[in-house]
Amino acid sequence: MSHPALRQLGGFLVNFQQAKPYGPEYRIGRRPLGWMLMCTMVCLIYLPGTATAQHKLPAALEITVIGKMLGYDQNLSKKTTETGTVPLALLYNAKKKNSEQQADEIITAIRKLGKQKIISGKTLQPFKVAYQTAEQAQKAITSQKATLVYVCEGMDDRLEEIVKFSHNTGILTIGANPSYIDAGISIGVFLNGNKPQMVVNLAASRAEGCNFSAALLKLASVIR
Repeated sequence: MSHPALRQLGGFLVNFQQAKPYGPEYRIGRRPLGWMLMCTMVCLIYLPGTATAQHKLPAALEITVIGKMLGYDQNLSKKTTETGTVPLALLYNAKKKNSEQQADEIITAIRKLGKQKIISGKTLQPFKVAYQTAEQAQKAITSQKATLVYVCEGMDDRLEEIVKFSHNTGILTIGANPSYIDAGISIGVFLNGNKPQMVVNLAASRAEGCNFSAALLKLASVIR
């Protein structure tokens, strides 16, 4: 990656770090989150095969940025459990190996982050759901009181059903692919050229009960 590309990435992270909310929960030890993200990304740039799809960030960085995004949801407190955790369902296509592999990579990344407060002082509690039928998937998600659903690759032909369900239940959806956001999934973070880009489908996120602040919407690519 070229030096101009690194400067672009640095600018993205500096802007993100300076935007509110920003406090102790966005620090790791004595290092601010933006600094840690920059170091992580620079290291991963030189590790071949870390992110296979051109639009994908490494799982740990993707989850960290998504956590930062969710900190701007002014209705977040309504979506957390009494223990301060945020249940995250990883919805994957049981018939596609790469789909489940992506779910496993995200769980591994979250576990490596440990008890780090990823979302405004709250920890993520991930679990996998193999999509077989709409009824089965919905039951599995709601039985574990998920407030977030990450839609893995390989779910293209199920997006309409997922969007309908999320709007009815107020569960926020996160997409693994930029096309998913166009199709009605609420948010995602992807590589756009050489830098991360946050994407928000504003109508979809509002239908799922989110109220993102203007500070985030200024930094994100917004689909209205």
